[in-house]
Amino acid sequence: MDGFVSRLKSNAAFKVAILAHPWISVPEQHTEEILDDPEYLSSMVVYLHAVGQEIPPAVMNVLGLSRKRIPELKLEWLEILLSNCLYRDAQSFTKSEVILKLIRHDLLDIGAIERRKVKLRNPSDHLKLLTTSVTKLKSVEEIVKLESGALGDSLRCVVLTDFIRKAELPKSRDEIPIFEDIGIVPVFESLRTASLRGVRLGVLSGSLVIVPASTESMVRESAKALGIAPQDLSILPLSHDPSFAKVEIHGEYHRGPVCLITSVFDKGGITVLIGTKSLLGEGWDAPCINTLVLASFVGSFMLSNQMRGRAIRVDSAQPQKTANIWHLVCAEPGIFGPGDDYELLVRRCSAFAGVSATAQVIENGTDRLGFGHPPFSREELEQINARTRKRALDRGGLRKLWQDALNAGSIKQMTDGLKALDEALPRGFVLANTIAALLIQSVYIFFAMLEFLGRT
Repeated sequence: MDGFVSRLKSNAAFKVAILAHPWISVPEQHTEEILDDPEYLSSMVVYLHAVGQEIPPAVMNVLGLSRKRIPELKLEWLEILLSNCLYRDAQSFTKSEVILKLIRHDLLDIGAIERRKVKLRNPSDHLKLLTTSVTKLKSVEEIVKLESGALGDSLRCVVLTDFIRKAELPKSRDEIPIFEDIGIVPVFESLRTASLRGVRLGVLSGSLVIVPASTESMVRESAKALGIAPQDLSILPLSHDPSFAKVEIHGEYHRGPVCLITSVFDKGGITVLIGTKSLLGEGWDAPCINTLVLASFVGSFMLSNQMRGRAIRVDSAQPQKTANIWHLVCAEPGIFGPGDDYELLVRRCSAFAGVSATAQVIENGTDRLGFGHPPFSREELEQINARTRKRALDRGGLRKLWQDALNAGSIKQMTDGLKALDEALPRGFVLANTIAALLIQSVYIFFAMLEFLGRT
């Protein structure tokens, strides 16, 4: 988005086209039209001001605006400007069709045109690209590698995503899949081909269950303990990788696959389990989880808390257990970022209470994570990830942060509160407008008194 805006601001031909618009060149002849749509003229003024172009005095008079009060160029102004230039007011730009056609192609390339309207802030294609981006697969791989290196065989990691994408499972060893969206199969295949040392992968969903082939005896023992008849249990190697097997249970066994794979996971036959958020509806409980990766774009309060609850449950077998919860976010660097996927994280964290990374306090929101405030540059995003990785490895420090925060609290309970924004209007602005308002009121009262005295 930054690149598009930068190109548009440096587009001399587009600037000339705007200057030639009759509302800019002869605004006094189009006063009624301008009054019907003042935002359109304002968008042209904002754009011209942003590119350093002097605004004709007649235009400023029509708007009743001083140069000092011209707003900065933001995406909402560009949406108004470009929607009119390309569609609603295209007849005014017949001499500039070539340059507008190029701009339209640029907008189509970034998915910013929807139903003959320009949508730069949260285009649906852009939102889908961010929330389901396959670039998150690499992040899942890096997280699993980091956590496995730190915890070894004691790792109990769950990766939760939204879709299975079963059709994308390779049919043979020679098939090289190309994934377009994140899901169970893309995550499984990404981790399988990465061949991470010591990681034992498993899949648990309603229609697809996969375990390491080496755990077959453990699976059968767990099935026997659960009362699953041997003839009702099928364990067959995957056609494209016989080191993994597909598990199927025939017959009526209440939550049979869930109980079976949970048992294997708890025993360590599986150290990284990939599943969908639909598991939440089945009352799934595995207190051994010490790493949770949320590769889901669920942002609701209830489901977000349910997913988080999978990792923060107390484990009687490990009283000193700590858990890391990873949220995958595709953030856009630059002044027009970080994007809707980051806003999803903000919504999630508003429902989560956790220990602050910067103070001895337990609170909700993203401020406690110590990210700072957007927009973020590419370098800042890399620094945030580096700090997060370092903090994730310090589980002893995490336990101490919680203990210190609990000890520091005097009330020992969560309370609701409001935090005022640091931003405020300049004192000069407030003072000037207050004085102006008082003068207007004084004049009004003066003339009202004169009228009253005249009548008496």
